[in-house]
Order: sequence, then structure tokens, then C-alpha cells
Amino acid sequence: MDKKPIAFFVRCKPQGQDIIDLVLHYKMAPIGYPPLKNVDLKNIEISNLNTWIFNVKKFNEEFTPKDCLKDWQRNFSLNKNIINDVVPGSLILIPRPERGVCYMAEVEKYILEYNREFHMDYRSLRERNIKTHGDNCWGNDDRNHVGDIVQGWKFKTEPEEVPFFEIPGWIRKSLFGRGTMGRIKNDAIGKDSKGAYDKLMQIYKSERNSKMPLFEKEDDTERLCDFLTPESFEHFICNILHLKNRKNGEFWWHVGGSGDGGVDCMGFDENGRVMGIAQCKLQGNKVKDLIEIGKKMKKKLSTENKNSKIYVCDFYCRESIDVEVPKGIDILNQSKIMDIFRLVKNQSNYTDMIGL
Repeated sequence: MDKKPIAFFVRCKPQGQDIIDLVLHYKMAPIGYPPLKNVDLKNIEISNLNTWIFNVKKFNEEFTPKDCLKDWQRNFSLNKNIINDVVPGSLILIPRPERGVCYMAEVEKYILEYNREFHMDYRSLRERNIKTHGDNCWGNDDRNHVGDIVQGWKFKTEPEEVPFFEIPGWIRKSLFGRGTMGRIKNDAIGKDSKGAYDKLMQIYKSERNSKMPLFEKEDDTERLCDFLTPESFEHFICNILHLKNRKNGEFWWHVGGSGDGGVDCMGFDENGRVMGIAQCKLQGNKVKDLIEIGKKMKKKLSTENKNSKIYVCDFYCRESIDVEVPKGIDILNQSKIMDIFRLVKNQSNYTDMIGL
């Protein structure tokens, strides 16, 4: 069976160097690391790639991860599947949040090819950044660096510069992290919605929009699914819990951050007693898994208030809650979150509720 095109991202920051301008110029996105062969460096011609580097597309035909030099075995093991899943016509995304945009292009093919101009431009970039990045490791072995840029995906179309706000939140959340590359996960709204590839291709081929998608959707669930990110979701949950419970004298605060112990929001009464805590997920967990999270949180909750409640929230969980949930734990799936939102949304400005 022929593979279908997919949507995927590539970081394009080999060894910490941002090569996006070279990528746009040469219309080729390198995988960003060299799966080097364990061979003697003497008498090797740098342009004769087959003598010193593996073609990742030929995994299993010519080599296994163990055949690479040890430094690159982990990279290859993590990425070999995505590389083989990408077929001509797939859509590549190169996120640059610091520029406020994501670059998109259709893929023509995977190549292993030496380009001396790309080589010298990359080397020049690395050498210019020695002072700012402390990068003095080019050394005498060009393989360690040329190998970063000699294989990857050649573009079929001109790269488009797409503002981040045009990319739905359920896609956008896949673009941040430390991974060198990865597949864009599919939609979390419903069966009738477009998958990631179709949605992104629609965005890629459309006229650039001057309005944020949030304000063009009529359905509240779709609007939120387009916009929410893990951070804005935490603020959203905090705000709707505050509006829902303020008649009981509760005040809810966002407390998430590094080292928060899994607590993203906390509710207090006017005397400072803890009335509840919440953990927020955008992962599409099953209800039984959310219950287990709640049980673990309950063990951590040290309060004399027996009425305090633990909320475990996952906007991408559409599974119905048809199992018994332990007392003191409230599982908020997409349906229950939207019930609370519709109950309180007239009490606050819509954009304030999602931290805009």
C-alpha cells in the first residue's frame, strides 16, 4: 500500500546553530545530525559521502543504528521511523517562534547530496558565531559538521512564511520542544474534522489571513481547540473555575510552572484555606488515566479542609465518564469543560478567559 503524505516538523538547528536562512536559500531542510560510519578518516574525500556517512533512508538495507558512531545512535533510533514515513508531497514545517512564524513547504524527495556552497556557508555561519555561542569545535574534521547538512528533504515548492496565530493550537503544541523532528499529531476535535496534513495544507495554500482564527469560528469547542496551548489552557481552566466557584467565596490562582508538582491552579477561600487544586492536560488521556492522576494528587494534597476538591482536566479527552470517580476528585473532559464554560462565559470577556 502506498504511503500517504504527512505533515511533520524539522527543527533545523544543528548543534545549536540556527540555519533557517540557509534552508530557505537552498530550499533543503537537513535532518541536522551526521549518522557517521566508523571508518578511518585517512584519505577520505569529503564530497564522496558514501565512504563516511550512512543514508538514513536505507536503514535495514545497509545498516542498523549500532553501525553508526555511538554519539549519533540515539538520534537515529528516535528519528528513523519519521524519516521513512515522509513521502513526496508531504508538508514540512520549520517553526521559528522567535520570528513569530512557521515556514512551510511541500517535500519533493529525500536526498543525500554534497553541496560545496552550502558546506562553506554553513561553516562560515558557525565561525561567525564563535564569539556569541562559544562554538570553536569545527576543528580539522569537516565530517562532524558537513554531516549535519548533507541529507534531508528537498523542497518541491517555495517555502511559505505562515504566522503562528494561523496555526490551530492542537497543531501548534506539537511544534515546541527539543525534538530534532517529529510527526504532527492529528486533530483532537472530532471524527468529521480535518487531520493535521489536510488542515495545514489548507492553511499553506490559502491567502494569508489578517484575522486571528479564534474570532472566525462559530462553534465554541472548535474555537478553543484552534487556539488553546498548554499554557493558555491552564489560564483558561483557572478562570472558569474561579467564575464557577466565586459565589462560594473561592478565589482561583494560576500557579503552574517548573517544579509545580503537577498542580497548575489552586483555589482558596477568604481565610486562605485550600479549596481545590487542578492539573491541566492537552493530551487526550483516557478517563481511567485521569482518575489515577487524581488519586496521586489527592495523596499530595495536605489540607484539613475535607471539602477541598481535585480537578483533573483534559480538553482533548472526549471519552464519556461512565466509571465511578473517587470522592473529592472531579474529572473534567472536553464535554464537562464546555458545560462550565457555557455556564460562565457571559461573566467575563472571552479573550480574558484564555489569557490573551
